[in-house]
Amino acid sequence: PATPKNTEYPVEVLEFTSDVSKVRDFFSGLEPTGGHDIPEDLFAGLDTAVKLDWRATTRTAILIADAPCHGQRFHPFDDHYPLEPDP
Repeated sequence: PATPKNTEYPVEVLEFTSDVSKVRDFFSGLEPTGGHDIPEDLFAGLDTAVKLDWRATTRTAILIADAPCHGQRFHPFDDHYPLEPDP
């Protein structure tokens, strides 16, 4: 599911492809933006990944983040979503 840039939904999606130039263009077009708190919406990333059109029975995902997930039970940082539920 593609999402428009700069929306409230924090996930950018590139559907599975073997086209290397699409992957390169996707990554070069990403721009980091902040939600004005340290945590990231890791659960949204994982939730989006499991909804992609997986064709293989074995599924591997690599999630890259530079901060902990939302939810104060996981960390001591300021968090705009301190009660983030598990997905």
